[in-house]
Amino acid sequence: MFKELLTTFFREFMELFFPAAHTLIDYTDTRFLTQEVITDITAGDKHYVDILAEVKIKGEDGCVLVHIEPQAYRQADFARRMFIYFSRLYEKHQKRVLPIAVFAHDSKAEETNRHEVEFPFLKVLQFEFYKIQLKRLPWRQYLNSNNPVAAALLSKEVQRVMELTTSWHLKGWQQGRQEGRQEGRQEILLRQLRKRLGTISSEVEAKIKTLSVEQLDDLAEKILDITSEAELHRILAIKH
Repeated sequence: MFKELLTTFFREFMELFFPAAHTLIDYTDTRFLTQEVITDITAGDKHYVDILAEVKIKGEDGCVLVHIEPQAYRQADFARRMFIYFSRLYEKHQKRVLPIAVFAHDSKAEETNRHEVEFPFLKVLQFEFYKIQLKRLPWRQYLNSNNPVAAALLSKEVQRVMELTTSWHLKGWQQGRQEGRQEGRQEILLRQLRKRLGTISSEVEAKIKTLSVEQLDDLAEKILDITSEAELHRILAIKH
């Protein structure tokens, strides 16, 4: 689901968390590469890179790679592993690589985004990468965001806040909480369905906009099994 979210809303993800990079990326011909396998010789295992996007930088020739690495648990040598992934991708593709780590674990202890190799007399390497640590994000600044990535990644924090403060849409907290959850889920589902099926009819779109939060969540669980609009009509009980 993380891969599905970020490939569907890649542009929104970059705009939300890395605006400086976002303004210089040309998304016109964004291409997601097939799953890469990286062998970590030092650890003796293989790693699958799920999210690797090929994009262009405005005003430049050629393409660069954006590698997004989700990390669900704390790992002492993670920064070193990020450098290994970077090295393997750079070696294979001979293109610049922008590495991004998304820490989704529950710890609030700050993660490092740097790996260094140095001696008392020489700094041989200083490798850095972009990072997002969900538990350390200033969630208040995202409450009024219409960005679907914010709604998805920060949903747990947002729900806690809605119990204590004003509504997401400032229309009365119960009503706003429901509307915010529905609109966010509706937008994500519609985007995923368009990506999966190519297009969807106005009838389907109208039906989805009438679904409750619970019905939207139920549809989200079935989305990867939907291969045609006819099947979607059946699930939504749309008769012709």
